[in-house]
Amino acid sequence: MCFSCGGRRSAHPYLMKVDSLMQERPDSALALLQVMSDVSSSTDADKAYYAVLLTAATDKNYLPLISCDSLLDFALRYYDGEKEEARALFYKGRLLAEMNDLKAAIDLNLKALDILENYPEETDIKMLIYGWLGIWYSDSELYEKAQEALRYQLLYSRLAKDSSVAYQHLATCYMMKDDKDSAIYYEKKSLETAEKSADSALILLSMHNMSVEYELFGEIDSALYYSHKLLRHVSPSYKSYPRYCYHLGNLYRIKGNKDSARFYLDKSKAMPELDHLRFYTLSDMEAEDGNYEAAYHFLDSCVAIEDSIRDEAGIWEVQHLVYKHQTEVELLKEQMKSDQMVGMILLGSVSLFCFIIVFYRWKMGEREKQEALFQQSLEYAEKRLEDMQASIDDNERTIAILQDETHSHSDEIVRKEKQIEDLKKEKFNLRVWLFEQSSIYKKVHALSEQVTSNKKERKVMSEAEHEKLRETVLGIFGDYVAPLREAHPRLTDDDLLLLCLQEMHLPALVIAMCYGYSDTSTINQRKSRLKSKMS
Repeated sequence: MCFSCGGRRSAHPYLMKVDSLMQERPDSALALLQVMSDVSSSTDADKAYYAVLLTAATDKNYLPLISCDSLLDFALRYYDGEKEEARALFYKGRLLAEMNDLKAAIDLNLKALDILENYPEETDIKMLIYGWLGIWYSDSELYEKAQEALRYQLLYSRLAKDSSVAYQHLATCYMMKDDKDSAIYYEKKSLETAEKSADSALILLSMHNMSVEYELFGEIDSALYYSHKLLRHVSPSYKSYPRYCYHLGNLYRIKGNKDSARFYLDKSKAMPELDHLRFYTLSDMEAEDGNYEAAYHFLDSCVAIEDSIRDEAGIWEVQHLVYKHQTEVELLKEQMKSDQMVGMILLGSVSLFCFIIVFYRWKMGEREKQEALFQQSLEYAEKRLEDMQASIDDNERTIAILQDETHSHSDEIVRKEKQIEDLKKEKFNLRVWLFEQSSIYKKVHALSEQVTSNKKERKVMSEAEHEKLRETVLGIFGDYVAPLREAHPRLTDDDLLLLCLQEMHLPALVIAMCYGYSDTSTINQRKSRLKSKMS
């Protein structure tokens, strides 16, 4: 579709040649625009035309639109009611949506539709606008408006592949409303029209979406059918093959077929960006099998990858906030041109403020992640401890029966008693392991690593940290502490904490530092008082 002709519009031959390539060869169009050197000396009409073309080429090559922001602003200042203004509004809306400002994106695209009422022949751009409006309305949970916009997208779709995309969007909208029948209906329509278009990538995407939607609605057999059908149509060298294998492996995990699940999950290794999902799924499988340490290992690997993803997202969020506030600053600077220093100070303050906000949110996310990870470890350990306690109870009942029957079972009794002792040790070791996963253990470990012999230079736990340590240890070693508390009611929580730390064979100096002391003299006195309380 040619963007420009006549009136205030550019007739630059080079730009018109680029325009003719836009639909079929957008990569070539982008390359030609990037090497164009005389834009700054061109007319305003040519600059505005160039801005719209470069933005369109950038979008068609799946690149971020942020680099085109100032160009779009120039085009919007130049055009007044032309169809090129509508296209500039569309892309400006797309850019704002990338910055999570959906309301502004929707408003600009509605304004573009108002302009396009005077251009009934511009069906392609109308189709794009209605398609994105449908997505943005759906993301805003305005599902009725989303469905209306997507039906207009279907109306303006001239090609089968365009209709397939519109049906996909409608299926997603109904899925978000939990309308199973409508979602499946439109997803099937999407697959049918994709097959008519003979667009292999679109066909594969439609099959994958069918499998995903059946999974979300709990119909795992149907999901498996489409997932296997999909894999039959692709070779292992296809770029999305590992993603499809991960999905199939996860379906088998839900189905309970763990061998097949592991087989397909292993095939997803070729796509590193799936590693955090794969590790999370493997963690669940190991936990279901009672392999809690392996489960924790996979979960820890998953969290480490998510940390790096969160860091990258944090950088993008900083860019987003800085961009947003820089825009506001530019508006202020226009209003106070006579005082440039104020604008510079404001820009610096806003940028610093953005950084502080994002850094604080990142730190809070780190803390929440650590708490979630520890809670997951606690759940794994508690399940294992329950199993061990059940085994101990069974062995004790067996010993009681054997003792009642005859002394001839003495060997069996000894064996059972040893088994009980081993289980108790394993229980205690598991609790020690769980303590080592807690956030407060990092502080204990850091204290133990100190090498200074100068008491004044030794770091010790603060009162708040000691309280956190006491809460964590008494929570983890509950079944060890309970009988001690019952047998010796004079023991305080700090006394019980000391007994637990001793049982874990922590050095006396480390225990002292956990109580806020820089040497062992005070802690030795506490141990003496503890013996008298328990005598």
